[in-house]
Amino acid sequence: MHAEAAMTRVPGAATMGSDQAPLASEGRSTMVAPANSLPNGTTFTRAQRDGWQVVTITGELDVAMAQGVADQLSQAISTRTPPLVAVDLSRMAFCDSAGLREMIIAWKRVRVLDGRYVLLNPAPRFIEILRITGLDTRFEIVTLLPRIPI
Repeated sequence: MHAEAAMTRVPGAATMGSDQAPLASEGRSTMVAPANSLPNGTTFTRAQRDGWQVVTITGELDVAMAQGVADQLSQAISTRTPPLVAVDLSRMAFCDSAGLREMIIAWKRVRVLDGRYVLLNPAPRFIEILRITGLDTRFEIVTLLPRIPI
């Protein structure tokens, strides 16, 4: 299956080298284009994998980075109807309320479109934040990308 990738564009942000990086997967390696490196080292990549739009967050998702992830999530949602969006959090080191707000907005948009939105491999610390806020009962939290019926 062909993988498509998108990168966050931030004025003045340095671009990583031209090497491709593997997308974390459950046993199948899919290559994606490198992401732009934002000022604090945070990156967002978007790739298609097994029918899902997978947005991977690497580094810190704070108020300064929230618009970048909002843009990637919006593009992922608009790619297919109904949308299938997975947010890969396996490499996210930190998330503040602004980052969480963007995840909630995207989740609500996907629900309105009768799609599916999953959080993939969040760290235990982030799962605790979801539990405290009650969002663990709203978001679908998974360790593997769910298979979709054909």
